[in-house]
Amino acid sequence: MVWLLHLEPRRYQQRSRLMSSPTGGCASSSYGSSPTSPGEGDPAIWERIKDHPCFSEEAHHYFARMHVAVAPACNVQCNYCNRKYDCANESRPGVVSEKLTPDQA
Repeated sequence: MVWLLHLEPRRYQQRSRLMSSPTGGCASSSYGSSPTSPGEGDPAIWERIKDHPCFSEEAHHYFARMHVAVAPACNVQCNYCNRKYDCANESRPGVVSEKLTPDQA
């Protein structure tokens, strides 16, 4: 799961809505096939993702990305997540059943 931390709210308010979209940018299920410049791929897709921190050098200065260790194949193995899948619609990386307290972990 990736959290985008908004560092300058006035300048990128409209863009933050795009960046939380589950269908574009880092959250895309088409790994490696997203265009990285305007000349690649579909112009409509480029228009949607051009301001995402993964693709925009300018956006890197206004957003920070934090990778939260909640995936089943997490290499941190901190035991703060219960990684079992308890819902057929949520059986994907980045979704957990519950967050554990330090005592439970």
